[in-house]
Amino acid sequence: MTDGYAEEIKSLASMYKSKTEQKSVDAARQIEDQKTIQLEAPKLWAKLRQHIKDNVDGFNRELGRTAISWDDIHSDRVAMTRVDDGLKLEGGFDASISTAFFRCLPAKIDLTLTTTVQFGIVEFAVIDRNTTTIHVNKLPDISNGLLRDFVTN
Repeated sequence: MTDGYAEEIKSLASMYKSKTEQKSVDAARQIEDQKTIQLEAPKLWAKLRQHIKDNVDGFNRELGRTAISWDDIHSDRVAMTRVDDGLKLEGGFDASISTAFFRCLPAKIDLTLTTTVQFGIVEFAVIDRNTTTIHVNKLPDISNGLLRDFVTN
C-alpha cells in the first residue's frame, strides 16, 4: 500500500468507527426514550383528559347551562356529547402503543396523537403523513382545539 491509500484507509476506518459508535449511542437513547414513554405517557394522557374536562366545565359554566355533557367512561376513554343535537366526540388512549385518539367524523374531528420525547420530556405529537414531520402539541392547545372544533363544526 502506498502512503496515499494508507491514509485513505485510516480515514475510512475512523469514519466507520464513529458511525458505529453513534449508532450504539442512538440505539441506547431510543431504548431510554421508550422506557420514559411507557412510564410517562399514561400520566400525560391523564393530564390531557383533565384539561379537556376543565374546558368542557368552563364552557358550560360560561353558558350557564350544560351544553356539552362529559361522559366519564373509563380512565383510558373520554366521551362528550353536545346536548342540543346528541353529537358525540369520543377519544381514548392505547397504552400499548402510547397513542391517543379523538373521533367525531360529523364534526370533522379525526385526530391521532403519538408520544415523543423532546429534551427528556414526553409530549403528544401529530405526525404529518405527507412529510413525516412531527408537530409537538401542548396540552392546552390540544384540548382547546378539540373543544373549538366540536362546538363550531
